[in-house]
Amino acid sequence: MTIMQTVSANLGNRKIKIQHDGASQITIFNEPLEEPYEHTKRRVINEVPLLQNIPMMDFQAKIAMLFRGSLTLKGEQLPLQGNFEVDIKLETSRSLDELPLLLVMKSVVDGLNAVVRDDKTICACSIEYKNRKTKPPLTKSPDVLSVALFKRTGKQRRLIQAADDVSIYVVPKKEPLFLDYDNDALWSFYVHDELDSIYDALRASGMSIAGGGPIKLTMNFEGGVMDKDLDNMARVYFRLLEKLGLQSRDVHRIDLTKEQAGKGCIRITLN
Repeated sequence: MTIMQTVSANLGNRKIKIQHDGASQITIFNEPLEEPYEHTKRRVINEVPLLQNIPMMDFQAKIAMLFRGSLTLKGEQLPLQGNFEVDIKLETSRSLDELPLLLVMKSVVDGLNAVVRDDKTICACSIEYKNRKTKPPLTKSPDVLSVALFKRTGKQRRLIQAADDVSIYVVPKKEPLFLDYDNDALWSFYVHDELDSIYDALRASGMSIAGGGPIKLTMNFEGGVMDKDLDNMARVYFRLLEKLGLQSRDVHRIDLTKEQAGKGCIRITLN
C-alpha cells in the first residue's frame, strides 16, 4: 500500500496542500499554473519582432498539411470546432536527448493549430517513444511519426483524421529569438516563484525522483483549465519534476489530460 505524506507550501499569503509518496506520485491542491507566453513574460505586446526557428516552422507546416488536405477533401470546414484529443507515436533512431517528448508534443500540437480552432480545445494528448535499433540510410529520415486527432464528446471520442507512419524529420519546440534589443532581459514571473515554493516543500519532506527509465509520465489537470493550453501547463510541472531529479531522456511516454472542476488540482504519476 502506498503511503502518502501531506505537506503545505506557502504561496504569498496563503497555503496550499500537497501530497506525495516520496518517489513517484504528487498531488498539488491548487489551480494549475500555465507557462506564460513569451510576450507576456517580457511585459510587451505582440508587435515585438521575433525570429522563429525555421526548421521547426517547416515541420509544423508539414503537420498541418498532412491533416488540412485530407480534412478538406472530406468536406470538413476548417478550423474544426469542439474539443479534441491527440495521440502521437514517434519511432526513431535518434535519442531522447535530441527529441525530448514534451517538446516534440508541443511542436506537433502547434502544427495542428491550423486545423483546430485553438490548441486550448485539446483536452488530452499522449506521446510515445520507440527506439529504432538500426539507422536508416542517409537519404531517409531517422524518424517515423504517427499522429491521430480525435473529437471529444462527453467521455467518448471519435477519430477525425490520422497520419500514420509518416517519414518526416521531427523538430521539437524551439524558443523564438526576440529582436527587442532595448528590452532583452527576462522579467521575474509569479509562476516561477510559486513553483519554487512547491519545490521547496516537496524537497524538504523527502520527495525525490530516481534516475533511470523508461518512465511513463501522467499529468492530470483539474479546475478552471479549459481556457489554458494543456502543453503549457505540462511544461510548468515538468520543470518541477526535473528539479526533483527527473531526466527528460528517461521519459518514454507522456499522457496529459485536463478537466473542468470546481477545485483546482494537479495529479502527477510516474510509472
